[in-house]
Amino acid sequence: MIRFGALVAALLIAGCNGAAVDPTPVAAHPDGVASSHRPSVHGQIYVLMLPANYQTWISVYSAASASPIRTIPTAVDGSSFFNQSMLFDRRDNLYYADWVHQTVQVFAPGGSAPAYTIGWGLNSPVALAFDAARNLYVLNNGVFQTGYGAPSVTVYAPGRRVPSRTIRRGLFNPQAFALDSAGNLYVANCPMCQGYYSGAAAAGNIAVYPPGAVKPSRIITDGIAGPNSIAFDGSDNLYVANQGAYSFNYCNLGAGSSVTVYAPGGASPTRTITNGIDGPCVLLVDAAGTLYVANAKGTEGVSVYAPGQSAPELTITNGIAGRPIGLAFDRTGNLYVLSTELSVYAPGSGTPSRMITSGMNQPGAFAVAP
Repeated sequence: MIRFGALVAALLIAGCNGAAVDPTPVAAHPDGVASSHRPSVHGQIYVLMLPANYQTWISVYSAASASPIRTIPTAVDGSSFFNQSMLFDRRDNLYYADWVHQTVQVFAPGGSAPAYTIGWGLNSPVALAFDAARNLYVLNNGVFQTGYGAPSVTVYAPGRRVPSRTIRRGLFNPQAFALDSAGNLYVANCPMCQGYYSGAAAAGNIAVYPPGAVKPSRIITDGIAGPNSIAFDGSDNLYVANQGAYSFNYCNLGAGSSVTVYAPGGASPTRTITNGIDGPCVLLVDAAGTLYVANAKGTEGVSVYAPGQSAPELTITNGIAGRPIGLAFDRTGNLYVLSTELSVYAPGSGTPSRMITSGMNQPGAFAVAP
């Protein structure tokens, strides 16, 4: 499903990131903008459009608009087959991981061109996260290990373009990662997600790295069967979406899927959820411990579980057109579900209070400004 033809040269060049020194923060880093002069983007929604073989762009919607208020051009020759990721930091800067061009582009609030671009150390970035100290973590899939470079997690201090730390040990076809409240890094390795492994090793694992470490302190395998999304609740319980049997690419449609739950520091699941789970694509846990699982198979909806429960109290299908590929909350607890359109649900509701369809063209990722 990956079209390497026109991308091979660019990927080879981007993968050859030599040693570099970055002694000072980037002058154009958006954190340098005085807070009194930073435009408000509160509640705005940024949606990445990925029409195959065409120019990609980000459509920006206000907190109430049904149509884009502006667009931001991004990469050329994008595709919905490529994993992409967008994330806001706590100062409303937008970080966009460009799988195609091997960069992370950083936009100041309201900006339509990158304030600066991170390129050193990247090799097919597919996910982004921040720790409590505002260090940026980038999960590099490594072009599915086909010879263009090994997978890694690169860590960047605020405003830096060269990683302060690179993690390679314990990674093979990583698909997702998350940080607990103590700063421990959990990485979901899923060989079966791309079909390059078979047998027992294909089930994958969760590699756990203490703060500052570059090799895992432990590996979780019990209950793991193709992990492609992970999250923590407020008590640091770990939730893992297992796609089950092999099926190709992101949001897989494997058989025997589940969500397994682990107590803090645990190696075996305290709970295994199968009721309402069918090809889990992404999961999310709110502050109260309510679990939301986007299923890519069967009813193609979102299963909602009350804290500690293993049967859904609500299944959301109204307003979801096709496979749901993204979940997010805003600061008031509204749930956003991205499929071929974007639907917004008030807390506890299964009926959308708002649906965005205008300007949607094969959306691949989104982020809601805090």
